[in-house]
Amino acid sequence: MGAEARFDRTLVRWTICYWFAVYVLLTLRSITAGHPHLGTQAMLRVPMIAIGIGFCALIHVLLQRFDARTLEVRAFVALAASIVSTFAFSVAAYLLFVVLPGIWADEVGFVVTVSYFAFQILWIFPAWTLLRYYFQLRSEVALVPDEAGFIDEFWPKHLGRLVRVAAADIDWIEAEGDYVRLHAAGHSYLIRSTLGGIAARLDPAEFIRIHRRHIVARKAIVSMTRDHGGRLSIGLTNGTTVPAGRSYARGLKP
Repeated sequence: MGAEARFDRTLVRWTICYWFAVYVLLTLRSITAGHPHLGTQAMLRVPMIAIGIGFCALIHVLLQRFDARTLEVRAFVALAASIVSTFAFSVAAYLLFVVLPGIWADEVGFVVTVSYFAFQILWIFPAWTLLRYYFQLRSEVALVPDEAGFIDEFWPKHLGRLVRVAAADIDWIEAEGDYVRLHAAGHSYLIRSTLGGIAARLDPAEFIRIHRRHIVARKAIVSMTRDHGGRLSIGLTNGTTVPAGRSYARGLKP
């Protein structure tokens, strides 16, 4: 199973658990506050939970479209989606809890009531969005260990589909912000991970980290040269030259 499928399954399970916890917390709040018609409220919260899960699904689809953008753009989109969902959920709560039952009067008006609902549940969608990102970071890279426990293959998303990239085919890996780029067989593939996280799972007999931003396959190294300042550069079989950091160069033989 690819990382994307594992992530989706994990997110669905935890979303259901999350909204069950929300249901319990909101019901306990009504009980401790002494609200009337507790049975009616408990029943009405069931469709509200379904609506909340639906909003989370919409947020998930939206955030997927921005997965390749910068951290700042993704943070803005996540925050905006959380705020909009909070108020849309509050409007739905007003309709279900005030308008449809008709067993208690709306004495303070639509805007005030919706704002009250929004204030009460303001934490729900931002907290769920953070939960989504947490599980995405845990599963998106699709690291598949071999018998020795090292990464044997990657499953990055490329042109709208998951593709298999064997670790043995990789020439070098470079960091790009919140992502790393795999260079293999003349192609490159972007995945979300830290370079240090991948370095810790690669077989050190096959790969070596030569820079804070670069990892190279030992088999791909064809030359090592130093300039007049003593800086070391690594030549690879595909013609690429990659700089080596001083602290990492000790593992190489110039």
